[in-house]
Amino acid sequence: MNIYVLLVTFFVGGFAYPDRLFREISPGVYQAEQISSPLPDLELAVKDNDVKIYFNDQKIYFNSQKPVLLNLSNSQEVLNKGYDDRKDTVFVIHGWHNEYDSPMCSTVSHAILNSKDVNVFIVDWSKIAKQNYFTARYSVAGVAKIVGRLIDDLIESNALQLNRTFFVGHSLGAHVAGICGAVLKGKVNHIVGLDPALPLFPWDEVDGRLDPTDAQFVQVIHTCSGILGYNRDLGHVDYWPNGGSDQPGCGGLLDIGGACSHSRSYKYFAESVMSDGFLSHKCDNYEDYENGKCDKEPTSPMGEYSPDYRATGRYFLQTHSESPFSQN
Repeated sequence: MNIYVLLVTFFVGGFAYPDRLFREISPGVYQAEQISSPLPDLELAVKDNDVKIYFNDQKIYFNSQKPVLLNLSNSQEVLNKGYDDRKDTVFVIHGWHNEYDSPMCSTVSHAILNSKDVNVFIVDWSKIAKQNYFTARYSVAGVAKIVGRLIDDLIESNALQLNRTFFVGHSLGAHVAGICGAVLKGKVNHIVGLDPALPLFPWDEVDGRLDPTDAQFVQVIHTCSGILGYNRDLGHVDYWPNGGSDQPGCGGLLDIGGACSHSRSYKYFAESVMSDGFLSHKCDNYEDYENGKCDKEPTSPMGEYSPDYRATGRYFLQTHSESPFSQN
């Protein structure tokens, strides 16, 4: 589903928020949703059956089978569905109006399984995510805690090692990943935040959004900052391709509010897992980067299956307007 932002009409904590979102419900037909200013400490109740988790691995994927739905009330069932505790484990988490087989989940999980023999869990919270944005946003913490309980159960069963586990979350899913990382009894290896959602996520509510303390390492890729995506650094390292907004090949009447740019974050990440080609330069801002003032600064590959743990701060790069996006 395409999501569009229409107007910015109020400010909270120095942030500008859109007063409504437009979602494409059929070709050329849009549904508007009014949103309010953020409500501190609000957390809506989420039931266990509101969240589903699907398991995938190379055996399932290469045999063209669908991911396997798991019973969250029985962690032992996970072990009976092909899960291998000798492999790395990746949790893929979608955003608003998505589900387990949405383009984001499919693009990311398929890229990972095409290149790595790992366990992949796809978190499907579409029962809530397909409701209005207000409900979805304020259910993020509840979803994160349900996923966290499953992970803690697997740890107690000696079936999962946090040091070999990481999360990939897009938009609202990036904040689900962050809060899940925060509530666990230990820290996952790393979190990849793909254009973490901005609307209704104040900067000063650190416990309610993705931040660097949520994992051993947090990398963030910004592609629609200031509209649908967050416009401040949220990780140990933050990558700002093409300045972090208005991605090449997007824009115009078909991308009024940034849905195309918002989706580029997961497309860039998926390509990076397969190609290792998005070289970036450390820089204070995009203008300095464009003017060549950072050509001699440290470089870092954006994304990838194993992140650049040495990188800290802000990095900038440019991409092509269509796939393959990497210019390297």
